[in-house]
Amino acid sequence: MFFTVASSLLAVTAVSSVAFAALGFKSSQTFTVVSATYDDKYMSALGRTEGNSDTVKAKVYVEIYKDGKFQDSAVDERDGEWAEAQVDVTYGKGKYTAKSNHKIWDAAGKTKTTTTKG
Repeated sequence: MFFTVASSLLAVTAVSSVAFAALGFKSSQTFTVVSATYDDKYMSALGRTEGNSDTVKAKVYVEIYKDGKFQDSAVDERDGEWAEAQVDVTYGKGKYTAKSNHKIWDAAGKTKTTTTKG
């Protein structure tokens, strides 16, 4: 009798822990890189968002700045656990920075957001 009660209690505990899993980020990153094609050089900013297994939708918005002034932006939003966006600007002398806003959704519509810089 004790064995039956204990195994039933264990099963309920396991189901409860699955039901309360939390939405969260696996990674959220922003990168900047100089690239060249023939004689042209570009500064690129890449934003990547990846949610955990509870994520059903992901979005990333990336902006690139030169000497603190906004240059351009890109956005990617898709169903699934990840999204990534890239923006390219003509390279010239100056200091380049980038910022990404990351957002993920779970099946119930709950969201989480974060910001990264690169």
